[in-house]
Amino acid sequence: EDFINDINEFNGNVEWILSQEEIHTTGRCIGGCLEVLQNLFNTPYDGTLDFINKYQSDGIIWYFDVFNMSAETFYLTLLKMKYMNYFQHTKAIIVGRVCFENSDTGMTYVEALQKAITDIPFIMNADIGHVSPKMTMINGAIMTLQAKNKKGNITFTLE
Repeated sequence: EDFINDINEFNGNVEWILSQEEIHTTGRCIGGCLEVLQNLFNTPYDGTLDFINKYQSDGIIWYFDVFNMSAETFYLTLLKMKYMNYFQHTKAIIVGRVCFENSDTGMTYVEALQKAITDIPFIMNADIGHVSPKMTMINGAIMTLQAKNKKGNITFTLE
């Protein structure tokens, strides 16, 4: 059974920021609030690499909600995840709108993502997380992501 999130059902004024003109991919969905996730990395409760390895043939689509993490901390957290091999088999990264943006150096969240992750397509300003309008994300489900012209939709297939 499919579960569909379509940006057109929410707010036509929201514009996604795409790293490339079009992003069309399918993969296993994983993610959440980055402030929470970063505290679990490399602890006994961190099963990230097991999940990624188990579903490597599906590919991975990461999604992140950022509540009030600075752009610089966002960059360093992504870099840490990259060095921990959390982005192996990743087909795309989706980041929602940041609830409380802040930066000590003037770095933007898009710049942080571009600098930390140079080889994976990404979407910023997506309709997920703390800022409305927001879509439901289903960890572990197969996600089909389609984005073009600053809009997109997400379909989940539960297997």
